[in-house]
Parts: sequence; structure tokens; C-alpha cells
Amino acid sequence: MGGDGALRIGLHDSDKFVAAISHSSFPALDFFPNLIPILINETGQSTPPYTFTPSPGTLTETVYGASSAWSPNNNNSNFNLDFPLDENGILIDSVFSRWKINADVDSIIIFNWGITKEVPISIYFDIGTGESFYPPNSLLNSELNSLVQSENFQINFKYLEFGGGHVLTEPKIDSSLIWLNEVFSNVTSSSHEITRMISDFSAYPNPTLNSIVIDFNGTTNGNYLIEIVNMNGEIVKEKIVNSTGENRLNFDISEYESGMYQVIIIDERSGQIISKKFVKI
Repeated sequence: MGGDGALRIGLHDSDKFVAAISHSSFPALDFFPNLIPILINETGQSTPPYTFTPSPGTLTETVYGASSAWSPNNNNSNFNLDFPLDENGILIDSVFSRWKINADVDSIIIFNWGITKEVPISIYFDIGTGESFYPPNSLLNSELNSLVQSENFQINFKYLEFGGGHVLTEPKIDSSLIWLNEVFSNVTSSSHEITRMISDFSAYPNPTLNSIVIDFNGTTNGNYLIEIVNMNGEIVKEKIVNSTGENRLNFDISEYESGMYQVIIIDERSGQIISKKFVKI
């Protein structure tokens, strides 16, 4: 998953990476509904109910792979995942929304850091103007610029357009490496110290039905703000903890709606932000 994977992994694990570089990726899933007729055709069935399994065709196998990454569900006997289409070939909105949160770059940014308005990783992406992937990249650039200008987002990103098609050229590589050198030059020793102020962070069980346990190790004196945020970016639960060392919190979520949630921990002293997602079933 080349450039797409680089952006997604970097954004989801921003506590582990300083920067993410993506050449000629497809950072959006708006095209997916256009693939539904092909998925139905691969079942070999002319009328519903359709039976989707990984084996009928390449696209179906690919969608199963994507589902295992973007909409896992250990309680679903269908390969421990939620497939995005129902037996009538209709897109399941609740599943597709989980896809977008996991795979759409703008959705990841808004969901992960829409509250704090600060993206803790630098992003570079480029595209050839003759590529079929050009529109979503150009749109992403516009959306990120809009966030920075109107929503006061703090995000370090660079977007470049090159002539030609879906080919990795030396100008693309050179421009990204020059940019990366500048990013690393701006990383100070203090920022490395900040990345160690919260460690051993986990949220489990995942998926979960009634409760979520949050473990983290605070290494500095001061307050840690713990927030649980829903798919709409709304804080549904928050708690302040003043404790160094190992912390374990158990939140009752039995009354929450099913869907994807985000646990965010903010070290109020250093400003460090780390997060993890979980699914309420």
C-alpha cells in the first residue's frame, strides 16, 4: 500500500514518527462506491442475497484485506471483520465510516486531532498532474490549507505537483528528501524528551462491549487529561489524573452507541498528545 500506507501509518502512529512522505498516493475513499458493481459481479450471483467471500475475484479479496485492517471485528465469524456491503450489495454506512476514519487522510487528521487542532507529524505528498489520482491529492491540499487558515490547525505539510503520470521520478525523490532534511533539522533534543513523557499506553479490550481499560505510564509530575472522543469529534468522557508511574483507568461505556472511539491522553505539562482507537460493539 505504498504511499497510502506511508501516510496512514505515520498519522496513526505519530508518536513513533517525525515525518511521513507519500508519492502518488490515493488519500481518499470517495471512489469506493463505484466499485460495488464489480464486487457484486465477482460473486457470480445475478440477484440478491449476495454471498461475499475472499475467493471469487481480485477486488473482493482486496476489499477483505482492507476490511481486516480498517473494520476488524473479532466477534464476527466472517473472518473476524465487518465487510462494507450487506447481502443486497448496499454500502453499510457504519462500516464505511470506520474505513474513512482509518484510511482517509483528512478524516484521520480531523478525528485524531480535531479537538487539539495540532497534528504532531510532518507530512509531504506529491502527485503527477497526468495521474488518475490527481484530483484527491489536489483536494487534500485544499482541505489542509483550509484547516490551517480557518480552523487554526497547526500542521506542517508540503504538497507538490509534477508533470507526467504515475511514475516515481528523481525530481519527486529529491524534493521529498530536501524537505525531510529540513524537518529533521528542526527536531530538537527537547522534542525527543517529550516523546518519552507518556509510555506503555494501551486501551483494551478492543473491540469491547461494556468497558474500556486504559493503561499508561506517566513519567513527569503534573496532570494528564484523558478524553474519550466519538466519531463526530465530540468528547463523551474526560478525566484528569495527577500521578506519575503506572496508571490504570476503567471506564463504563455500556451506554455508548456502537462505533469507533478515540482515547486521547494529553500531558498538560509538556503538551504531548498520544491516542488510540477502539470499537464499541
